[in-house]
Amino acid sequence: MAPTPRQLSILRFIAAGIDRGLPPTHREIAKAFGVSGDAVTSHLVFLMKKGLLETTPGVARGIAMTWIGREYAPVRIVTGIVEPPSHRCTDCSRVFFGVRTFNAHRCAEKDKRAA
Repeated sequence: MAPTPRQLSILRFIAAGIDRGLPPTHREIAKAFGVSGDAVTSHLVFLMKKGLLETTPGVARGIAMTWIGREYAPVRIVTGIVEPPSHRCTDCSRVFFGVRTFNAHRCAEKDKRAA
């Protein structure tokens, strides 16, 4: 089951924090989205049930992305700005950040069709 648009926004916010080296706290998520701490907890529970996040109870900043979560929220940090992916290969579903890397990419699926 895919995340809702709001859950996807929260997931991307968490991914950006993890990519910077420090997952966000519940309070930081609540402040960024203008919601209560209970609403954040509710969203995180649903994201965990969908298999997109893992948390370590009792640990500050204990939020981790699963590999499935990374599929929904691939981000790259460019000078503090979260940059969404620009291209996705239709053959192998890899995500790319920029036309140059996308055009230079070769995947096994393309090679199979060319042969």
